[in-house]
Amino acid sequence: RVTQAQDLVCTRQRDRSMSEVVELGGDCWCVERRDGGGGFGRVAARVPGDVYSDLERAGAVPDPLVGEREQWAVDTVSRHEWRYTRSFSLSVGAGSKAYLVCEGLDTLASVYVNDHEVGKADNMFCEYRFDVTPFLAPAGESNSLRVDFQSALEYCHDKEKLPAWEYATHLSGVCKRMHVRKCGCHFGWDWGPAFPTCGIYRRIYLFVHREPVITYVCAMQLQTEAPVTESTAGVLPVDVYLFNPVASQDQSGLTVECVVTVPGGAVQIAQASVPAPASPVERRVHIDVPLRFNPARDLWSPRGYGGQPLCELLVRLLCRDGTEVSHMTQQIGLRQLTFEHHADGAVYFTVNGKRIFVKGADWIPLDLFAGRVTAARERATVDSAAMANMNFLRVWGGGIYESDDFYDACDRLGVLVWQDFMFSCSCYPASEPFLSSVAREVQHQVRRLCSHPCVCLWCGNNECEEGMPFDCPPLLERHMDDYLTLFAKTIPPIVKDADPSRTYWRSSPSRGIVDGPFDKSSGNVSEGDCHYWGVWHGGLDFRKYLTIRPRMCTEFGFQSLPYQLLEGYVSLYGLRSATVTYRQRSAHGNDKLLQTIDQFFGPAVAASVDAKASFEREVYLTQVYQAWAIKTAAEHMRRLMPYCAGISFWQLNDVWPGPSWSSLEYNGQWKMLQYYAKNFYADTLVSCEEAAGLLYLHLTSDVRRLSGLLHYDVVDVATGSVVSSGDFDAVVEPGSSAVVNCAPLDFTMLRNCVLLLAFCEHGATLKAVPPIFPCACEGVYATNLQLLHDPKYLTFGRPTFTTQIKSFTTSSVEVEVTLTGAVALFVWLSLEGNHAHFSDNGFTMVPGSIVLCCQLETHNAEEFQRALRVWSL
Repeated sequence: RVTQAQDLVCTRQRDRSMSEVVELGGDCWCVERRDGGGGFGRVAARVPGDVYSDLERAGAVPDPLVGEREQWAVDTVSRHEWRYTRSFSLSVGAGSKAYLVCEGLDTLASVYVNDHEVGKADNMFCEYRFDVTPFLAPAGESNSLRVDFQSALEYCHDKEKLPAWEYATHLSGVCKRMHVRKCGCHFGWDWGPAFPTCGIYRRIYLFVHREPVITYVCAMQLQTEAPVTESTAGVLPVDVYLFNPVASQDQSGLTVECVVTVPGGAVQIAQASVPAPASPVERRVHIDVPLRFNPARDLWSPRGYGGQPLCELLVRLLCRDGTEVSHMTQQIGLRQLTFEHHADGAVYFTVNGKRIFVKGADWIPLDLFAGRVTAARERATVDSAAMANMNFLRVWGGGIYESDDFYDACDRLGVLVWQDFMFSCSCYPASEPFLSSVAREVQHQVRRLCSHPCVCLWCGNNECEEGMPFDCPPLLERHMDDYLTLFAKTIPPIVKDADPSRTYWRSSPSRGIVDGPFDKSSGNVSEGDCHYWGVWHGGLDFRKYLTIRPRMCTEFGFQSLPYQLLEGYVSLYGLRSATVTYRQRSAHGNDKLLQTIDQFFGPAVAASVDAKASFEREVYLTQVYQAWAIKTAAEHMRRLMPYCAGISFWQLNDVWPGPSWSSLEYNGQWKMLQYYAKNFYADTLVSCEEAAGLLYLHLTSDVRRLSGLLHYDVVDVATGSVVSSGDFDAVVEPGSSAVVNCAPLDFTMLRNCVLLLAFCEHGATLKAVPPIFPCACEGVYATNLQLLHDPKYLTFGRPTFTTQIKSFTTSSVEVEVTLTGAVALFVWLSLEGNHAHFSDNGFTMVPGSIVLCCQLETHNAEEFQRALRVWSL
């Protein structure tokens, strides 16, 4: 189908004009094994997508995530070469050229038009543009398009064997994934299976044009002479990249025009002449756009620190007579952002002159199969992060550069993105072909993403520097040289040229050395950003989190099980069953989960005659422990403000239903940890810590100066009676944490008690505080719970729950939960056979009533009431 580009919404950067575009995505493709084997024949395919999704959709293979099909699926699909084909029609006028633009080929591909090879691809993260003009059929005749994919798995097996971290992929042989520029976790990781897939995973289209066309628009950050919050005028630097299809054609007299519309509606315009080309095919035009703005209305800020207004940036390429030959629009944010790094090891972000505290999680690919990823799913996952009061996501270097839908959602919601380049946990080669491919990748991705206000930092890799001394000792010197060639000499100048406005951080974790020697102490907790894994991989008790003092902790975590495992993904139940053990990819992971259940809750707490019921209890207990462990760590790090400037736990999302560190299940359902994050990441936090026989009460605030009353109750869990209570005046300055009071702790008096905390600002009332802990409400109040003993030492009463539907629509239900009889720890609401999101969950409740909202598409209130289940410890 041929359309004018002004009617087209591009997935990357939008609205190119004066050219014809033929979209090649959709359901008009077929896929087949190149050798004709496997009994598949030719099956219908969908682009964008991947071969696994196409085969499953056609009924040729079952869902590879169900049961123990990984090795079978890899042998059946990943070890073979695949061919995608379709036909198209196209008419090219005299003097014009037709280019096939491939925004994402996964990964080793040869592309043919009418059986003529027009190009090859060897990097999943590059955009490819092939001139197909000489190979097109005459106007009115059909053209064939063929993309042949080589097996990336077999390619890696054939490469030189270099030392690298090996993960439990359940694949025979050795998979050297570092040799191919492909999503690292496609080859397996310690939280997911190995499905090295292939396919056309991003947009593919034909572009017919004669005049130069705008390919990238890079809007840098706002520049002002005075502090930005006190300014009403500034300059927006913009780089515009042009692609010239006909190198010999005279392109003199061209002008680039930038039109910026700020949220208040004011329109500001700047122009620049296109200089003589340094390259026959690409030119860069720089324009400084003078702006007038209202700082209170127009500045973009991270979530919690202000609003997220977006401006429209329209860039037009004009001929001498004013005729438009190309244009592109973007939504941008006006802001000033820095990443500060000091000699004492301190690191922190500032936005619009204000130091901020980043709170979030690490993002891995939403799925191993591109065909299962939708824009709605990406937006919903970012929405879940924002709903949990996250203002930060770290896009991890073993995955992919995400689609524009992801970054658009982060722009809209005020979620900062720490962007790793796609290198993780390996020693990478530094051969000339490899470096050349990486250079194209980095240049493309930085140009593609740098206009997004959410992107806050470029990071060279994940854990390559920290891990190398331990994992590559035989050839350490050689690999250190290769490492510096790639991450200190090749990538940084490309980043600086394309986006001088952001910091390049060589690795995560890192002390901040960019172009210096190899850093064998990159994992130092007290300098730069750190990854702390003593509690899980080191086998330490979660209270060990309370002993570290990180400047910024960008990885830490604890595993749990997903409820989704109960939905037919495993045939046997229990942490010791073969099917659940098969899905555990972290060494001794299930043993660690069982050990924590026994040590924290007691050895008999999960016992049940029914295997499925017993396993469901294990799922619940692992989620309770995970939530409590990460809550302990996050609250401790927030109490260290401003010494500590950020938290990002591992990990937000999952690639399949299995044991992992995620706070969201594969289907997007919230684990208990995600509900807890909503509270420990709230702007106002009330918390406590025990030290040397004293109990310290803390009040923490990100943004506002708070003054109010901190109330505590010591409550007997068996009876719900208050053993002791008190009130303290509390004040805290913005961006800090304050000790409100400390008192000696008499554990003999408190042997069956929990501590409940509630903070109310002056003018509010404690009567408004709901009977659930933890809980937060926009700074008006905050509540929290502190266990004074592990649950195994507590004697529980008999809590009784009743539920009543208060209101009912087809999209949500309000249900009142009433508790009598005793305190209920870790209350969990669920709907049998349904996925539902509640306004609060996982809380501890004292006798009383609370109305909760459940987001669910349902048409029957009685069915909802029957399906509603309420658990507690």
